[in-house]
Amino acid sequence: MNRQVFVNLPVADVVATVSFWKGLGFRFNDGYGDGNTACMVLSPLACVMFLHEPFFHGFHGTVQSLGTELTMSIQAISREEVDQLLTLAVLSGAEESGKPMECDGMYARSFIDPDGHIWEVLWMAT
Repeated sequence: MNRQVFVNLPVADVVATVSFWKGLGFRFNDGYGDGNTACMVLSPLACVMFLHEPFFHGFHGTVQSLGTELTMSIQAISREEVDQLLTLAVLSGAEESGKPMECDGMYARSFIDPDGHIWEVLWMAT
């Protein structure tokens, strides 16, 4: 059985977050969104739920995140697309994180989105 995966991330401003990601070319499922949430579709089986911070923290009873807990990776179809997405992200308000990484048929670059989440854009030759 294939299972759908939803990654849940806290954000300060849902509308601004949606604007940022739409600017990078990603689409949203409005059926899973309201004023506190937005659902970015990565594939038919993978979505990112952006949740307004107070709403997000209501799920687990804590007041804030404890720091970097994970880094998310998005697959690109080419090295050029890695560079294009990174450039778009920075122009849209993200900050590049680290240096490009290249190793054994893999090329990746990372950025920190306006809410402080770390994203890696990754291309693999295989």
